[in-house]
Amino acid sequence: MEEKTDYRRTITSLDWSPLNAELFLASYSKLKEWSMDEPDGMINIYSIAMQTRPELTLTCQYEITKAMFNPYDSNMIIGASTTGYILVWDVRAKKEPVRGTEGRDRSQPIQKSCLATHGHNHPVYSLSVLGSQTAQNIVSISNDGRLCQWKPKMLSDPRDNFFLEIPNTVKDATLSKLGNPLLSSTLGASASASTTAKPMASVHCMEFPENETDKFFVGAEDFNLYQCNLHSESRIHIESALTGHHAPITALNVHPGASQNEKRADMTDLLLSSSMDWTVKLWNPKTRSTPLHSFEVSQEYIYDV
Repeated sequence: MEEKTDYRRTITSLDWSPLNAELFLASYSKLKEWSMDEPDGMINIYSIAMQTRPELTLTCQYEITKAMFNPYDSNMIIGASTTGYILVWDVRAKKEPVRGTEGRDRSQPIQKSCLATHGHNHPVYSLSVLGSQTAQNIVSISNDGRLCQWKPKMLSDPRDNFFLEIPNTVKDATLSKLGNPLLSSTLGASASASTTAKPMASVHCMEFPENETDKFFVGAEDFNLYQCNLHSESRIHIESALTGHHAPITALNVHPGASQNEKRADMTDLLLSSSMDWTVKLWNPKTRSTPLHSFEVSQEYIYDV
């Protein structure tokens, strides 16, 4: 991009439009130096056909950690914030006031979630949209381990919420493996403090396999990947742990599977993870709980994959 504006902000996420291959968005952190005239949260929507400036700028008063197009309605932009809010913008609002918000134009969000008992109270770094063209759910996880499911048009209260508690079976299996001192100290201290309380997974990233609405993976600050499910009668949502990293996990990516032109059945179960331990690791969770391969990068934190 040839844009000359100096935003003095860090880019926190990128996402391509699901319907227009030329459009993508970038979310930004708050200004490095606070300014009364500048909003804390900003999202720019760019077109590769116009590289000198953004097509549209969206703002809010909260620092944005993650933003994405709604894959079923690309006019709707969903964002998450450091304060725990889930926000929705409608790019079709143009400059007419949005109903119930006099004088607000499309640069401002049309919906904002709650910070009530059942909502997020910690930073949210992970978002996903599940469902179909007619019915969708927004799934979000904050880094205290709380997962919420929201209806896109009703963010006043999540339709479901729970904490990703690490079961004793998964905890014991993980503690038995070497090379994870942070997890040992964290889970060991938690276990000794209470025989009944379970530690929570401090989640930094989340990924659903293609066309999957129940099974998903999360990457945590305790160096582990966890295989989870949304719907559990026992309310135990973490099924197993994948161990191999030696620092917090920053991003996950599941093989695209059926959507790619040249697919192979033996590749659709593959998963990539990146970490602050300077590595990217390749996994096949169906066959083993340790990496298939590690891509080493010397002295560089890896933030996306």
